[in-house]
Amino acid sequence: MSNKGIVSGSTYRSSRSRQIFKSIPHYLTELRRVRSPGEFCEWLQFKMPYLFPLPAFPPRITLELTNECNLACRHCHRNEMNRPVGMMDGKLLEKIAAEIGRHPTCAVKLGGLGEPALHPDCKKLVTTFRDRRTRSSFYTNGTLLHQIPHEELLREWKIPHLIVSVDGLDAKSYEQIRAGGEYDRLRAAVQAFVNARKKLRCQTPLIEVRHVIFPHESDTQIAEFRRSWLQVADTVMFNPFVPHGPVNACGSSHRRRCRDIRREFYIRWNGMAPLCGYQYLVTGQEWIADLHDMDIQQAWRLERLEKVRAMHRKGIQAIPDFCKLCHQTA
Repeated sequence: MSNKGIVSGSTYRSSRSRQIFKSIPHYLTELRRVRSPGEFCEWLQFKMPYLFPLPAFPPRITLELTNECNLACRHCHRNEMNRPVGMMDGKLLEKIAAEIGRHPTCAVKLGGLGEPALHPDCKKLVTTFRDRRTRSSFYTNGTLLHQIPHEELLREWKIPHLIVSVDGLDAKSYEQIRAGGEYDRLRAAVQAFVNARKKLRCQTPLIEVRHVIFPHESDTQIAEFRRSWLQVADTVMFNPFVPHGPVNACGSSHRRRCRDIRREFYIRWNGMAPLCGYQYLVTGQEWIADLHDMDIQQAWRLERLEKVRAMHRKGIQAIPDFCKLCHQTA
């Protein structure tokens, strides 16, 4: 990993606070979609995992179809990646999808450190989850909307939830941040897709715009960004800016326990499962399972992962050293 230097946790904490505040309308939209007490319990458990017993199966799985990408975003954690680039094979995905299909409360996030639309068998892989009625979200930089006919996406892929990453406040800043992208083309593509959805009378996918809040962006600018994109998308969600490199280990009184280790499981394109999704940003990556020869449920309850969870339950003073350098606990 190329070390960008120790970064103060105050940058992340400030960005995360703004993200939470600016995303309140999005959270209210999520709650409006809740249709039963059970769904509300699932939503609350995901937001506050320490209030509940650890689920027997991960509530959410981030599945990386590929770590290849056609953009070179300056803030992307892909810049810290030191593993081979490749594509998930269909046989492995079929095994993973079959197990997830036996757990209807599990949601799949098709994303990771790449653009999933670049996978040559993307349609086949996505429809594998569709056929099993698995709740899935597809994360894209917009390539999907440029390359695939709208009717095919709407009638055949049937993605329930489409998340489009839009960083930067306008065309100039977007194209500086997301090198290789074209802001006007992306916005036109999102608008055209929404128009096609309306014309074909499809209820899904719900279109969500995701925006990383950079430190220099003012609250007024962020509010205007949200207002502008709500003219096209169904909802707008904000993510905190996470600086490259480990956070300063000082200031532990501000730290919080990691939620990810109790609510999310990561699977990379080659079937390897990391101890956590962010460890590679601050130290060497620890791999705990190969999903070619191990089930997700078994990997979810491995002794090493359970040990780290137990340390977090004891409180911020007991968390592992690498967690103390992570922005997720800053």
